[in-house]
Amino acid sequence: MQSIIKQRESNMELLRIISMFLVLVVHADFLSLGIPTSKDLATDSVQTFGRFFFEALAIGCVNVFVLISGWFGMHASLKGLCKLLFQCLFFTIGIFFFFLVLGKAKFDSNTLIEWFFLDKSYWFIKTYLCLYLISPILNAFIEKATPKVFRTVLIALFLYICLYGWLFDATKDIAKGYSIISFIGLYLLARYAKLYLCKLSQLNKYADLSIFIGSALVITALAMLGIYFQNKNLTNMMFWYSNPLVVLGSMTLLLYFSKLKIDSKLINLVAKSSFAVYLLHCNSNILIDHYAPFVKNLYKTYSGIEFLGYTFGFMVAVFVLAILIDQFRIFNWNKGLSSLFENKKDSFKE
Repeated sequence: MQSIIKQRESNMELLRIISMFLVLVVHADFLSLGIPTSKDLATDSVQTFGRFFFEALAIGCVNVFVLISGWFGMHASLKGLCKLLFQCLFFTIGIFFFFLVLGKAKFDSNTLIEWFFLDKSYWFIKTYLCLYLISPILNAFIEKATPKVFRTVLIALFLYICLYGWLFDATKDIAKGYSIISFIGLYLLARYAKLYLCKLSQLNKYADLSIFIGSALVITALAMLGIYFQNKNLTNMMFWYSNPLVVLGSMTLLLYFSKLKIDSKLINLVAKSSFAVYLLHCNSNILIDHYAPFVKNLYKTYSGIEFLGYTFGFMVAVFVLAILIDQFRIFNWNKGLSSLFENKKDSFKE
């Protein structure tokens, strides 16, 4: 899932870890508990604000993960493609057989469809895979385009995404940011910020962090206004990946971490398996049937700090479990399949 990096930068690897943990937060908030209503606001405004604010802080998680790929640039290769697919299949097939042994799954005509992502589950895998496959085209444009042309294309693309994919939601091609067009935009945005020192890139790290938190507060305020005035559409669109405020927050968070100085072998090691967290808890047998119901039960049983504490502990446990399981995948790849690509030129450019 990672871009090929000559030397891992622990600051950005830490952001990769955090972005994946934020996916757990998103799925523990709105997906598990639902979007707060006007009744929730009237009953407990503080708790409602907290839920909206946590969602606003976390909603850029997917954008951040794609931005990191753009920051370093993808170097597509047959080996990299196979490594990505092996990790995905390792978890989908492994989880299926785990539930099969427990008697909670059965092999039928839909099994292979689920294994190879031929249904609507795991949307991120298919969209990211498409980005990976077309990355040589994007890289060729980045290499040949002048800064002015690059900037013009970038502005035009995000105006299109903002107008048709967020403000008016006038096309299914953007899909609220769950689309290859949005991923292309994010990839190009991060590459531009890395290659050319635009004004946003030159802010100090505390300004970056302030903009990130500020954008989350604005999203929270507008979302709460939406439920107060019973405008569900306003509330919902605040949490689309195509929301310019979400993109701004994601980008400034990336820039903040890019300016940190961290060197940690442990962070680099954990980051190698960060995508495993998504593959584990977003599995169709886990997210809806186990992850969300568990969080919902915690919400019914506890409140306030207790709920936050138990939920945080649960998310940490899921994260650690995924990292540990992925070590077995890494071992099998390094000791077996990886050797098939030794001494072979497998770059997509060749």
